[in-house]
Order: sequence, then C-alpha cells, then structure tokens
Amino acid sequence: MTNYPSTKQPPHLLICARCGFGALRLARLASRWLDEGSSEIRSQASKIHEAAGFALPFGEPPAPFRAPHCSVTEAGLRGRFLGWKPAPGELSCAHGGTLFLDDLERWSHTSLMAIRLALELGCINLTSEGGEGFFTSIPARFRLIALCESFEAAPDWMREICEEISEEEILGRIEGLTS
Repeated sequence: MTNYPSTKQPPHLLICARCGFGALRLARLASRWLDEGSSEIRSQASKIHEAAGFALPFGEPPAPFRAPHCSVTEAGLRGRFLGWKPAPGELSCAHGGTLFLDDLERWSHTSLMAIRLALELGCINLTSEGGEGFFTSIPARFRLIALCESFEAAPDWMREICEEISEEEILGRIEGLTS
C-alpha cells in the first residue's frame, strides 16, 4: 500500500465502464463525497493554485479536481521551473483533492510512472534544467480516480492501491446517496 506522509490516505477508485458513461461527472461527484481535506491541506492547495496562477473563489475553496488529458506533457503533469520560480503541474494542483484519469489505456507509461511516484512520495521534486541548481519539493497528496474499459488494462500497481468498482456498482452507490 502507498504510504502518505503525515496525512490520512485518501481512497482511490478504479472505475470500469463503457465509453460515454459520464465518468467525469461521476468522478466530480465522488470527489465531493470523499472530501476529507484538513485546513492545513486546503491552505497548501490554495498556495499551490496561487503559484500556478489560478483564480480561487472567496471563502473556503472547494477541494481541487484536476482532469488532465492523456496527451499532457511531463512538464505539464509534474511542473517545471520558469527561471528561478517553480511552476506547479497537474499533480501538485490536485493536492488535497482528486486527480481524474479518463481513458487510462491511452496514458503513456512515463506519465503513469510520474503519477505513481507522486502517490508514493506525497510530493513532486523539481530540479531546474540548465545547471542553475534550483530544487524544490511541492506537496502532491491526492485521491486518484481512473476510468478504464477493463480492470486488466490498468497497471498492476494501480490495481493494488485502488478499489475496483464497476459501472453498475457506482450507479448503485449514487442511487443510495440520493434516496
């Protein structure tokens, strides 16, 4: 099992469903149901979003929900340095919330390994290119919700850390919550 330093481990979901199931909408709903972010995590998430240049709502911000496309670059996923200033990527921007991966079969091995490393460390370590010697570590503790057409299509490490749930099971949970 993945070790999450100084925080409770969020539940991860691996959803097996047909194309056109509406998984993005369901993942957004599930992220709200499972939201257990502490004030410290929310504060960190707010600072990360400010560094990334995202506008934040007034008052208590909702838990982040990030759904990057499978074609996102490694720099877009992990983050990078812009000069001497770190620019958070999708993994850090999901800190304290949910990272949703649609069409898991289409994600590159490199991207999936970056996600796995972030889950294992609970952070993203960035080093500047070009020999300037800048280094920083940005928090990246998030809940993973991934959609695939079959459980066998998911990498072994992902099947180990995720609760596997079928389209029928998730629809049953939604009906139970709304009734």
